[in-house]
Amino acid sequence: MNKVSLLGKRCLPLVALIWSTASLAEASFTVSNAWIPEAPPNAEVSAAYLTIHNQTNKAHTLVGLSSPQFNKIEIHESKVVDGQERMQRIKTLVVEAHGSVELKPGGYHLMLIKPLQPLKAGDTVNVKLQMDDASQITVHIPIRKIDDVDEAPHHHDMDNMRM
Repeated sequence: MNKVSLLGKRCLPLVALIWSTASLAEASFTVSNAWIPEAPPNAEVSAAYLTIHNQTNKAHTLVGLSSPQFNKIEIHESKVVDGQERMQRIKTLVVEAHGSVELKPGGYHLMLIKPLQPLKAGDTVNVKLQMDDASQITVHIPIRKIDDVDEAPHHHDMDNMRM
């Protein structure tokens, strides 16, 4: 047996381990209940709502967001302060081990800033979420007419999207 084939046999278990570890990382997170309420055609901002589920034994942090359809995306939190609702930017969002974080009206949400083209009900926005462990997913979020939104969209819309 020559050195090349011996080296190949020794490296095969390492390659299999790296591949299986990458596969596990991709299945660490799921996203459900994603939706965006339709905004007027000239709106400079929009909001996106979804739930991020962490299936790992470790807390992870949402550290990055992007979309080819918007100039910028930020995480915001709405709070009532002194009787008035206020919104503030949050740089990161922690999702506890085996936990989830719901982004919903009146709480955490994604601010979609400066759309590159008008979007309407029936369109889909593609948003890439990046976690602190370098896992990422592109979520395809439907835009819905306000009349069609009951603030608890059907679970089948984005179930089993995996990071």
